[in-house]
Amino acid sequence: MDYIGLIFLGFFLFHVVVDSYFYFSKNADLNRELWKWRNILSVVLFFAVGIGLLMTTAPPPDAFYWVLFLVFIILASIGAYFGIQNTKFCNRCGRKVNSLMGAYVSPEFCPRCGSKLE
Repeated sequence: MDYIGLIFLGFFLFHVVVDSYFYFSKNADLNRELWKWRNILSVVLFFAVGIGLLMTTAPPPDAFYWVLFLVFIILASIGAYFGIQNTKFCNRCGRKVNSLMGAYVSPEFCPRCGSKLE
């Protein structure tokens, strides 16, 4: 297995472990803080996988691939930003609640325990 496979495996294991933590954790304050870092690290690991894929291509990548890669990084960063902004955590049970409609409709109550979200 080459190093890009190891980076991809790390990317996958990072998401499995961290998302499992968010599923089972009840500490809403810690979850709010860690959620930001999870999204930032996700984009950084995505960046590492992309660089690894570009560097392991048979011919050296030309300018088109670098521009395409930059577009994907920008889109991933925007997605991480909205993932941070549109996610709330219930103070009572610690559940992660996503707003599927973004800034237009924000959930007011936790679907698990029914308490009001901040």
